[in-house]
Amino acid sequence: MSVYDPAYAYLFNGLNLANFKIVLGLTGHPGTPLQILISVIIRITYLFGNDSSLVDAVLINPELYLANISIVLVLINTVTIFLTGYFIFGWFKNLSLAIFIQLSLFFSKAAMFFASFVMAEPMLTFTELILIIYIFKYLHESNERALNKYIILFAVISGFGLAVKVVFLPVILIPFLVFKGIKARLKYGIITVAAFFIFILPAISRFGHFILWIKRLIIFTGKYGTGEPAVVNLSDFAQNLLKVFKDEYIFTIVYAIIILTIGLYLHSGYRKLLKESRYYRLLVIIFIAVTAQIIIVAKHYSFHYMIPAHILIATTIFVIITIYKELGIIPAGFIKRRILTFAVILFGFFLLLRLIINYSFSPDLNNPSKETVSYIEKNRRNKPVIIVNNKHGKSAFMESALYFGMSYADNQKHFYGRTLKKKFPDTYFYNVGSGEFYDWQITFPAFNIASRYSRMWLYFVRKDNNLLQKIVKNFTNILSGDYKAVDIKELYINNRTGEVIYELSVDNSMIKSLIKVKREISCNCETIDNNHFISSDGKNYFDNGNLRNNKIFFRGGHSVKLTGRCLYGLGIKIKIEHGEVYKINVWRLSKEASGILVATTDVPGEYYKAGASIQDVNGEWEKIELNVRIPENVKSDTLHIYIWNNLKEIEVYFDDFSIRQIEVGK
Repeated sequence: MSVYDPAYAYLFNGLNLANFKIVLGLTGHPGTPLQILISVIIRITYLFGNDSSLVDAVLINPELYLANISIVLVLINTVTIFLTGYFIFGWFKNLSLAIFIQLSLFFSKAAMFFASFVMAEPMLTFTELILIIYIFKYLHESNERALNKYIILFAVISGFGLAVKVVFLPVILIPFLVFKGIKARLKYGIITVAAFFIFILPAISRFGHFILWIKRLIIFTGKYGTGEPAVVNLSDFAQNLLKVFKDEYIFTIVYAIIILTIGLYLHSGYRKLLKESRYYRLLVIIFIAVTAQIIIVAKHYSFHYMIPAHILIATTIFVIITIYKELGIIPAGFIKRRILTFAVILFGFFLLLRLIINYSFSPDLNNPSKETVSYIEKNRRNKPVIIVNNKHGKSAFMESALYFGMSYADNQKHFYGRTLKKKFPDTYFYNVGSGEFYDWQITFPAFNIASRYSRMWLYFVRKDNNLLQKIVKNFTNILSGDYKAVDIKELYINNRTGEVIYELSVDNSMIKSLIKVKREISCNCETIDNNHFISSDGKNYFDNGNLRNNKIFFRGGHSVKLTGRCLYGLGIKIKIEHGEVYKINVWRLSKEASGILVATTDVPGEYYKAGASIQDVNGEWEKIELNVRIPENVKSDTLHIYIWNNLKEIEVYFDDFSIRQIEVGK
């Protein structure tokens, strides 16, 4: 559970598809084939013993579904490795070669480490292995009559690999350059593009987002294109280039041998033989593809981005040895096949041992965060908790993983947020950057949380010595800044990870007594005048009185009905000042958690907040809430508040709308 980026993002997108919602929020990879596979696994897993809804089943036990997805990915790779050896042995009748190519994954520490993770890389590895199988078959047959068959085959594999993750792009250069002639390459290119679009069909509506993501990666520096506007930062590029060769020394050695082998062409005695060698040509093509991979990865480095290049190591070594045999540098029969087979098996054990030694800290072997997870499971007992999310949102709490995944669920996140709010009603998060508290759906002022609980847990990873004081200050400010007004007790510390858990105790009865309603505007949807709803006190008007409905309502005899044609309602503009806090509530009836509250100023881009946190339930009706604090940087003196049907295809009903300005007395 400690590694859930991007596992939970993929889980939620797979859940979207499994729930027959063709909506994907994670499209940067683009990763669509993996999301489709996950949706199928979710559906199959759900068939076995679930009385709850599909969404509830997945969100109640996400680790079960992730474990099954992981098992399937490992099985697919295992079968692919077996087939690699089976076919290569069948074509070449060489057991040592078959076993050696089967070791392709073992040459990459990253590929083996991430082999069981729910991410794009395990799917990339078996895709590339299949590509390698058919490259060997194509070289073995050398049948030009079957050229069209291979063009289609390689194009489909390449399109699939690209749809899994664009980091596969350099690998598709290999078939492109293996084919001779413009016509063959043009066919391959067109079919590859067509296959790519077919494999990303569920995400096609967000293709524009994918293009913007790729564009940002190209024209900006830094990880994920978060740096300065420049194609390359030479300093970062040089450092990343060093990491590429430092982090996987076997790759570095093989890459150096590739260069030396290609350089043999300069030797006049070898030139003619190399010119006619199809394996030398293949080596040059591999060199081009691998070099392209290095350049791309050195711009935005991450160790696992080099996996496609690492997977080619075994194939490259075979190609180099074949070239040396053709040149007579390695004499025929130099090593007996039995000895060679034994050596290959022994080398395989060495690679496996290297993996175990290098990743003794892996999540499956020795992750110190598991100690924190164990403490939480034994001692929490439904206590309210504030989780301070770090840069990647990671923590020892399941809730952080679920929130991370939910944030990638596109327009379904409000639906999942409703379910998660019911499952974890007493979980809150704290954003260090913005200084805001929030639950699954909206932000909360500190006094709102402190008025509900007299005791709560506070969890964070200790990196900033002032962080505890900064968080506690949010509560002490309510009580005239008295730091002693909040009792702080250290419950747990993990010295290996820096994780700490404190218990905060506050006098919530006193805080409740300090919370006052300074002004209130409400509308029960019962009275209209001139196409406007009239507030309960008759002083304020709300827009879209024509949307009044008398068939379904929470109380009284009327409500507001929003549909795909009428998305907005109950709009009102109020005068505001800096620092003011507003609590906005409305009762909602919605099957898909559609329908949220919105507060915005009239100045475009100045201030916008939307959400719907469930605070109460009465039958099928839910009381939703949005909290608003007017920032100091807002120049407008008017706040526009309204309800919005954010899922057009759903009918939503609203009733008993209220806006309260909250003031905390000293």
